[in-house]
Amino acid sequence: MNRLLSFLLGLTFIASACAQSKPIKNDDDAAARAEDLTTQYHLTPIKLDCLYFDTADEGNDWLVRVRTKQGGECGGEPDVTQTVYFMKLRKSDGHATTTAYNNDGNFEELKRAPASSSSVSK
Repeated sequence: MNRLLSFLLGLTFIASACAQSKPIKNDDDAAARAEDLTTQYHLTPIKLDCLYFDTADEGNDWLVRVRTKQGGECGGEPDVTQTVYFMKLRKSDGHATTTAYNNDGNFEELKRAPASSSSVSK
């Protein structure tokens, strides 16, 4: 019984450690994390190659503006760009919220995309 309890406590600790993200130390880390989350959570059908990830230091958070690249392979007018959504990344642990799910500008927790969905292209 003690072995089983120790095993279960160990699994809980490992799962908890894996679920937490690493701290985000700089704007490059913030942009890379936003790219990863965009793919992982299928936040837009736009190819990553056609997106910019602009970062701003907001004290305890990084604010990432995700906007479109235009022209060339991405299509559209080269001098025009549109904001697709924003993402806030907490510096201490990488916790993320986004405006990708709504048009009102409110930040929400990331939602797991359906397993069969693959709407973001690389």
